[in-house]
Amino acid sequence: MSGSRRRLLPTLGSAPWTRAPVLLARAPAVVIAIVIATAILGIAAASGPLFLSAVGSATLTKQVVDACPERSLPTVSNPAVNDPNLPGQNYSSSQTGADVADGDTAVRAAMREAGLPDPYRVLTLDAPMDPAVDQVNATLTLYSRSDARNHVEVLSSSDEGRGAWISDRYAEVRDLQVGDTLAFASGSAPITGIYRDLAGEGIVSDLPSYWCSWSDLIVPTVERRPPPFVLVDPQTMYDVVPNLPEVALPPGIYAWWYSPVDTPALTVATAGTVLDQIDRLPYRGGGYQTPSDLPRFVSTTIDARDSIRGPVLPVALAATALALLLVAAAGFLWAEQRSGEVALLTSRGVSSGPIGFKAALEMLIPVTFGALVGWAGSIALVRWLGPSPLIEPGALSRAVQTVGLAALVGLCALGILAGLRSRRSVDVRSGRRFRWALLPWEIAFLVAAVLTYRRARAEGGAAAFAETISLNPLLIAFPLLALVGALLLIARLVAVLLPVLRRRSRRWPPALWLSIRRMASTIAVTLTVFVLAAVPVGVLIYSAGLTESLVQTVTAKAEIYSGAVHALDMEAEPGYDPDLGGHGTVVTVIRDGVANGQQIEVLGVDTDTFAQFAAWDPAAVGAEPEDLVPLISGTGTRSTAILVAWDGEDPVREVQLRSTTLTVDVVATAPAFPGLRLIKAPMIVVDRATVVDSDRYTQRQDELWTDDANLDAALLILDGEDVTVDLVRTPDAFLGVTDLLPIGWMFGYLQTIAALTGVIAVTAQLLYLAVRQRQRFAAFHLSRRMGVNNASHLRSLLSEVGAVLGLAWLAGVAVALCCVRLAYPLLEVNADFPPAPLFDAPLTLLVVSAVALVAAAAGTAVAAHAAARSTQASAVLRLD
Repeated sequence: MSGSRRRLLPTLGSAPWTRAPVLLARAPAVVIAIVIATAILGIAAASGPLFLSAVGSATLTKQVVDACPERSLPTVSNPAVNDPNLPGQNYSSSQTGADVADGDTAVRAAMREAGLPDPYRVLTLDAPMDPAVDQVNATLTLYSRSDARNHVEVLSSSDEGRGAWISDRYAEVRDLQVGDTLAFASGSAPITGIYRDLAGEGIVSDLPSYWCSWSDLIVPTVERRPPPFVLVDPQTMYDVVPNLPEVALPPGIYAWWYSPVDTPALTVATAGTVLDQIDRLPYRGGGYQTPSDLPRFVSTTIDARDSIRGPVLPVALAATALALLLVAAAGFLWAEQRSGEVALLTSRGVSSGPIGFKAALEMLIPVTFGALVGWAGSIALVRWLGPSPLIEPGALSRAVQTVGLAALVGLCALGILAGLRSRRSVDVRSGRRFRWALLPWEIAFLVAAVLTYRRARAEGGAAAFAETISLNPLLIAFPLLALVGALLLIARLVAVLLPVLRRRSRRWPPALWLSIRRMASTIAVTLTVFVLAAVPVGVLIYSAGLTESLVQTVTAKAEIYSGAVHALDMEAEPGYDPDLGGHGTVVTVIRDGVANGQQIEVLGVDTDTFAQFAAWDPAAVGAEPEDLVPLISGTGTRSTAILVAWDGEDPVREVQLRSTTLTVDVVATAPAFPGLRLIKAPMIVVDRATVVDSDRYTQRQDELWTDDANLDAALLILDGEDVTVDLVRTPDAFLGVTDLLPIGWMFGYLQTIAALTGVIAVTAQLLYLAVRQRQRFAAFHLSRRMGVNNASHLRSLLSEVGAVLGLAWLAGVAVALCCVRLAYPLLEVNADFPPAPLFDAPLTLLVVSAVALVAAAAGTAVAAHAAARSTQASAVLRLD
């Protein structure tokens, strides 16, 4: 055994090392600082996998909730009459009551064996009517489900359990009431109840989700009105099934069994389990098993989650790196508390390795406890602030692994820092400039940022693939690199200027002189706090700026396409012009216009009401409505016009609408305009009066444009004139599609991480004041003896803390806004629709962050001043 090893083993076995894990109990301030720093480290490290899991759960839940409930449930239909030897053929239309009963037993047993919940059953039958009784409806739709009668508004009923419940609409048409009999082509059923018709009035119907899957049997469309919808019990349905042996495929019962899995509460992992259970059902192939949308939902969810995995990982890594710096800053506090003992051990020949190991042993318990707190805190934060509270067990275990690794790295960093401190390689008391050897690394960050931005510009900031819009990870990596590189260079400049300011401040007021002297004497700590404060400010402003720019752009695209908050197609004669009483405006949209040989959309507007209800974005259109709309006027087939998104060289003077020629005088142009819907095609806006009498065979549609406040009143007016509406376009429908949501969630995560790093900055500021606390207290009492009063001391602290945080805020905001200006043009999520990406500065967040900075600076300065005043001069000066 070598001599150095023989000396090392007795050293590590002596009291300072064996008792190290409990020594910090005598320094609660250090313990608290380390626990807080490590907890923040744990939150940052665990946030990545937990957030990705929450995104997956939220994406899956949204798809499930937006669809009809039965679309995502394990389903079996009509099993009793399917021939296993003829896959793909379904003789469901010939089922009788006996077939359904036999199938019911088999399906329930199969689902129970597969581990699925006991299903509920739905039966439907197109029951032929006796033509002598009902000459209008050839059939009635019979519907049976155990709790169906609990989901209608009962108008009248009898105590009979069996029988038919009809709608009030059908009862009024046939003059039927409870107690009468429905006569079918095969059998009859007593009427035991009347409910309010589910279809409502007109085409637009607010059908409850319970009935969503059966809307085609209930809600009329422009093309057809479904047969009357009748609720029956199973036996009543069995009794009226036609018996037509001479017909190959006679009308029969359709049966579905749905296993009521709690699909809105599924994660990707639990959804995979349900899919495995579905695969274990014996009814596979043919007409046995009705395909569920759940596999498609899961596939889309995985694609959406993977689309933001790239951007999320560098954010989580950057936050973890910042948190490690905070842990290192807590190590400065340990070094300050243990400076005397470290000096004693060093003087007795103990090398830096054993001292670093001793420091790691002392901080082992606080680091472990802080890591556990961080892991639990990250789970709570993601469930509270994340897109979904549902987190997969696998994500929890991955979070444990990342937190454990980060805590181990943090503990090693603390040990190394302590070892270096013992050799005086790192000295918080020195005011040395940064070593010039680090300059190439600082420049390397900026070079990497430039290269990353150029690569992102070449590839595009966003890409659409298979209904999923993914964000280029380089769009997140580039600002992080730029922030770090720029801030390190600014920190170097500050390190050069502080000694100069210290020399020149001797004739300045005492408060400024004291603050500059303190900052210059602890340059390393000062600049560490500067970087820790500036980075979260920069990340927060960048993420908010890019988020608000993205939201404004997508909102503008949606509003341009829709034209209004609500755009409804009216089923009426061409040129219909109702008196809406100020509750909306009517526009005419013609899609097949031709100008200069090019397809062009024609939008006819009522200039008196259009501006009030159009979804107008001045940033997208390039002008206010009062600047453009009054320019439109016309009579006959001639109109002044606004030409939108036109890239042709020849002027437009005529628009051909099949056999009608519309003469136009273009008085203004615009890059976008409400109602522009044709992909990569221009539009011309004219007076509606000039197109109402155009060729009736053009592809035209009269629409009602209105807002939330006037929608109901406008629909009431149309209903009074027997005009129905069909398709409803809203910007919210465009914004709410699943493929755009993960991007918004990702930027929300970025802002949350920025807020977390803001906590890091505040904690670092507190550590900044705690380092050399005894020297600060001694300096306070000495300055008091030199004539510096309490007010001057408080002003010195305010100027010291305010200068560090204020400079950090300015630097972070400046770099972040530059990055936003460079990045936002790359966020083109759909180039087919105008406008191009719009810039929106996060003014509210700028104000809020500045106010928070002022409050943090004032709070820490007042706290430090109060702590200094609470000490006794004799005790502090004796310690120093």
